[in-house]
Amino acid sequence: MTRERALTLLRRAAIYAVVLLAVVANLIGLGTVLVDHGRAFDWENYREAAHRFPLGTLYDWQHPYFYRYAPQLAPLLGFLTGLGLPVWRVAQFLALAALPSRRLALLLAVSYPFWFDVTTGNLMVFVLLAAAWAYRGNGAATVVYLALCVLVPRPIMLPLLAWILWQRPSWRLAFVGIVVAGIATALPTGYLAEWMGTIFKAGADELGNDFNLSPSHLIGAWWLLIGTPLAVWLTARRHLGWASMAISPYLLPYYVQMLGLELVQPRPGSWRGSPDSRATSRLASSIE
Repeated sequence: MTRERALTLLRRAAIYAVVLLAVVANLIGLGTVLVDHGRAFDWENYREAAHRFPLGTLYDWQHPYFYRYAPQLAPLLGFLTGLGLPVWRVAQFLALAALPSRRLALLLAVSYPFWFDVTTGNLMVFVLLAAAWAYRGNGAATVVYLALCVLVPRPIMLPLLAWILWQRPSWRLAFVGIVVAGIATALPTGYLAEWMGTIFKAGADELGNDFNLSPSHLIGAWWLLIGTPLAVWLTARRHLGWASMAISPYLLPYYVQMLGLELVQPRPGSWRGSPDSRATSRLASSIE
């Protein structure tokens, strides 16, 4: 057997082993969802946040309550949760159906990360929906995603944000405007300083979470010394799903849905390295 043949077989064996482990882990996760019909604690946190908003205790964390998003978002979440948990979950399935990739939607429909999202009443599938269409080049989705990066900031959202601002310079000024608007609308609530504090505190608190799937669960914040440069490299190579996994200091199960960006492709001409964008640049140069 040649050396090249041996390496090929070794790579295939490694891939098959990873796929098998992923399938087994997914089945175990789905089994826990079926067995454990626990409370939708994220959904309940959103409802509690709306109740605490006028009381001045929005960021007074008392287990199991915690709220990490922008303060001005709390009243809106209160309205949405007021519609009832069944409505919230129907919206999650509608978001799944609205994804730009049917293959991604079908995979998520049988995945533990999506069902964990549904069970807890989180909003990660909505973030993925905006992310997928923003990556495809949809303008409205890009605005929504940039706004979510400000109002619902999570490290896992940084690779796509960086890619948009890098490959689509026209969005840079718009993002600055969204940041300014986010701060300006948070300021009157009186919670701005507390909100800024929670952004950094949340990551440290989640490292020891039993549901943390990141290597940080074993090595703590040291993972960032590996994950950050890895995420930069993966982003440069347009593996934004894997980059999202790498850069996050912790990975809760519903975060893994962002790996679905690997099954979404940007529209031709929507990024600098595409053939269409290079042709457009040459045409513009010739006209000049």
